[in-house]
Amino acid sequence: MAQKKETKNLYQKLHAVMGGCKKLIKQEGGGLPYKSVTHNMVSAQIKQQFKEHGLIFIPICKSSSKDGNIHSVTVACEIIDIDSGDKLPIGDFPGSGIDSQDKGYGKALSYAFKYLLQKLFLMEIGTDEE
Repeated sequence: MAQKKETKNLYQKLHAVMGGCKKLIKQEGGGLPYKSVTHNMVSAQIKQQFKEHGLIFIPICKSSSKDGNIHSVTVACEIIDIDSGDKLPIGDFPGSGIDSQDKGYGKALSYAFKYLLQKLFLMEIGTDEE
């Protein structure tokens, strides 16, 4: 007899993603005088976990405003289980980006989604590798 594949629901998959996230180590770079965790560091880890567990992340920008060189956004997302089609909406989460030219909006989005994912999956941030 064929063995039946164990199926997980959306919440079990999200729990598995949380468990699969590794500690993020702050790194120097980007011309900043301090170490930080970048949007790409968070995204790479979440992307790998989402692919492994059959989940899709749909980003949503709910609002955007600019005051001088400060751009502010409110974001949300929808997480979709590709096996069941179940969806989980998450939001609202703020972010700001400061730029005197045209990059404030992108900075605000990156900041907001980076922190949304970090907080949603309780990603541990460290300064030194153990």
